[in-house]
Amino acid sequence: ADASAHTLPTTLGVMGQGGGELRGLSMTSCQLPANDQWSVLGSSTSGEDLVVTFENPNSSPSVVTLEGYGANGPIDAKPHQMTIPARSTQSVLAGGLFPEESALAVHIHADGQGVATWVQSSAMQGEVPKGVTSVSGTKPREDQLFLGLSKQGSSSLRLLVPPSGTGDEADTHVALSYTSDAGTFNVPGGELDVSAGTVVDVPLNGITDERYALRVHADRPLVAQVVTNSEQEEYPGGQRWGMRAGMSSAQGVVHAQLPSASTVEALVRSRLSSTILRGTAQESGSGVGEISSHLLLTSVHSQSGIQLQLGSEQVTLEAGKMAMLDLPSQDTSLESPSDVAIAIEVEAKTPSGVLRAVWPLSADDVEQASTSITVH
Repeated sequence: ADASAHTLPTTLGVMGQGGGELRGLSMTSCQLPANDQWSVLGSSTSGEDLVVTFENPNSSPSVVTLEGYGANGPIDAKPHQMTIPARSTQSVLAGGLFPEESALAVHIHADGQGVATWVQSSAMQGEVPKGVTSVSGTKPREDQLFLGLSKQGSSSLRLLVPPSGTGDEADTHVALSYTSDAGTFNVPGGELDVSAGTVVDVPLNGITDERYALRVHADRPLVAQVVTNSEQEEYPGGQRWGMRAGMSSAQGVVHAQLPSASTVEALVRSRLSSTILRGTAQESGSGVGEISSHLLLTSVHSQSGIQLQLGSEQVTLEAGKMAMLDLPSQDTSLESPSDVAIAIEVEAKTPSGVLRAVWPLSADDVEQASTSITVH
């Protein structure tokens, strides 16, 4: 394998609040600008907010074109455009462009040197916060692998096959399987055909493993993201707080520099201990207590086992299984003879319940090794 093509730097962005209406935790890779990206997270119905943020670190402006897709196909015949000035950041509320869409996907095209994109999805039920999550823009692939899903809460996979041109509604066959510490299995009801340009949500019911990796295979490239919603501690008045966790796919790498548990947990503690930006209608606690972090690993090719070098230790990944280890206490290098999918999972205890976030390591950020990366 050519290690230079699959090498991952540690460029972690942590976003979160330990309380208030924006209570949540997200971890994403810092982004390089790109010309073509997708978001398949969130909705624009009542009680939901979907904010798309663009950063242009370049010396010239970039014109961004936004196209919306929903459960019934393309939303508007005419795309929306906005200009992102040089060295600036701008956000747009997707509901203002594509209102009342329960399953929303947004195609983001940027001219020039491109922009970096993040998407934030949040929900309120009356005055009760139901969670906030952020993910980076994603790209179409035939094979996608999501590490760190849990049987806790309600998880759903969102899929969209980008149309190759006007009028393309051809079906694409999609097969879902999952890998846990018990092996690799087919997802119940996980064989489906998806029409190009139509957004499809697939509930991930019937999987009882505590932790698992979801594998998505399609006959042609598609975009996919996972979201988990779960109820937490009681909110004043009898309802319950919610937690929302979005997840993007992890891509295979053969070498990665992993941050230590203390580094990751310190970043998370700093964010969750910060001043609340938007308080709740009822007085409620905020902050963070105990934090734990784990390393999730599985072979990209489920039929083969791998012998990894994790710092000074050797780790055996059994064929068709996922491993969960404590994140090492020191900064550590990981070496693998073949592609392995890696994610870091963090759980943080807050007064309103345990927040959980997964950082899927991906080589997308190193396509242009000479481009600087801004840490947020």
